[in-house]
Amino acid sequence: MKVGIITFHRGNANYGSALQALCLKQAIEQLGHEAYIIDYVPLRSYVHSILKRLFQPSQLYHFWQCCRAQKKFLKPHLTPAFSFYNQRVLSHYDALVTGSDEVWKINIVRGLNPAYFLATTSPAPRKISYAASYCNTPVFESRLKEIRPLLAQLDHVSVREESTAAMVENQTGKKPAIVLDPSLLHEKPYSETRGTPLDTPYLYAYIEEQISIAYGQELIAYASQRGLKIVSYNRQRALEGSGYIYPHCCVEEWTEYFRHASAVFTTTYHGVCLSVHYQRSFVYAGNALKAYKTDYLLQMLGLNDRSISAPSQMKTVFETCVSWETAQAKLAQMRQYSMDFLNHALA
Repeated sequence: MKVGIITFHRGNANYGSALQALCLKQAIEQLGHEAYIIDYVPLRSYVHSILKRLFQPSQLYHFWQCCRAQKKFLKPHLTPAFSFYNQRVLSHYDALVTGSDEVWKINIVRGLNPAYFLATTSPAPRKISYAASYCNTPVFESRLKEIRPLLAQLDHVSVREESTAAMVENQTGKKPAIVLDPSLLHEKPYSETRGTPLDTPYLYAYIEEQISIAYGQELIAYASQRGLKIVSYNRQRALEGSGYIYPHCCVEEWTEYFRHASAVFTTTYHGVCLSVHYQRSFVYAGNALKAYKTDYLLQMLGLNDRSISAPSQMKTVFETCVSWETAQAKLAQMRQYSMDFLNHALA
């Protein structure tokens, strides 16, 4: 079966989006199908990402570097680029998959984009959502009359967390499967080993936005106490003066920074996924508006104690051993369940 994947795979400053897209493609191929990532990047979202960094030269440069790295990483796996979503794209495939990540996030910036619900007026291929996620925004609530039939026309539905499952069930009357993010579907390393990125022990900070001075001070204090160099994914004002480094890296090198880190501090969902994948000692401090998504993953794996809500909690959590045996057993069960869903949906 020829399968097309539509997701947010590039055009942002988050390497996790590129990684999950490739991992989903590989999972589908593992089941014996031919899979492609449709290189669809909504212009509206891309322009907004540029405009919000327009007066921050260092952040704009970082964004540009990330976009280049994402495209290079995914280039062998992409279909030819399409500037819009059309029936010609759909006619190439026997099945379409939307997901994972926040493909159903509808806000003022993204608007309601039917592409991520696999909407089509032509004879439709099989339509599947895999680990889709949404945000309960005012815009989403205002468009429910349009969203409901878009959800109902999907043939097989799976989502990434309980909140999205509840939304789908409320709108369609059907309970969807809850599955793993694609980045957790594989046991092997994400890339061929390149060796340790640094010749000194380090703490890796994978942070999307700027952290507070208080969080920065706690990170610096813990790293200093442990004799660790701080390596940050991007420039952080709160870490200035600490001697931290923020090397630009490609996606493969980014995964290696997780793999060899002595400790990880992250504010992102995929930062947690990579920490779990490589069994790193980690601390998660998420944005309150998004934390519930990551908190669900942590709860599912029995790792709730790795999440903090205040800087003062950081040291205690870092010094608490992670119960990897329990987490890995639960992860193995969910991995099998998730692959079974894909196999059944594509059978």
